[in-house]
Amino acid sequence: MQLAQLTVQPTLRQRIIDAQSNDPYLVEKRGLAEAGQAVEFSLSSDGGLLFERRLCVPSDSAVKAPRQKPAGLLQPLSIPEWKWENVSMDFITGLPRTLRGFTVIWVVVDRLTKSAHFVPGKSTYTASKWAQLYMSEIVRLHGVPVSIVSDRDARFTSKFWKGLQTAMGTRLDFSTAFHPQTDGDLSLNW
Repeated sequence: MQLAQLTVQPTLRQRIIDAQSNDPYLVEKRGLAEAGQAVEFSLSSDGGLLFERRLCVPSDSAVKAPRQKPAGLLQPLSIPEWKWENVSMDFITGLPRTLRGFTVIWVVVDRLTKSAHFVPGKSTYTASKWAQLYMSEIVRLHGVPVSIVSDRDARFTSKFWKGLQTAMGTRLDFSTAFHPQTDGDLSLNW
């Protein structure tokens, strides 16, 4: 004779209904709904508290669905050994138009000395135009950096920009989405 065991996990809906009894606010509203004193609250056939025919989800992290993948290991940036060999860069956009028509500031920061260049530009500039400015404003003065840290702005991820940096021997390091601390020199909130 062979026996089998089947374990059935409660559905998300049932877990939410069970967790409602641990939320003081929802317990209070359930009491009012049972007494007929809360018109917008009602009870479903399976015992769940509803608000305007929608299941009330308690503020219990155990029943809330995870919204993102678990974080991986931090990838620390290398410590620069010489000035202007490791730089961070970002764009400040949405600025009022200047008399010369500039609406963008390109910020390039040396990660060792924290000295910076602020290069004015226009939102209509192509990757090619930004590369020309990069050569005339940064490379001309400081040489070619070993690495560049930036966010994933389209200007930095374009094939042209990647090709230019590969040809010059520069490693591109992109900061992780929603983790601007990787690019801490340029955590600008305007």
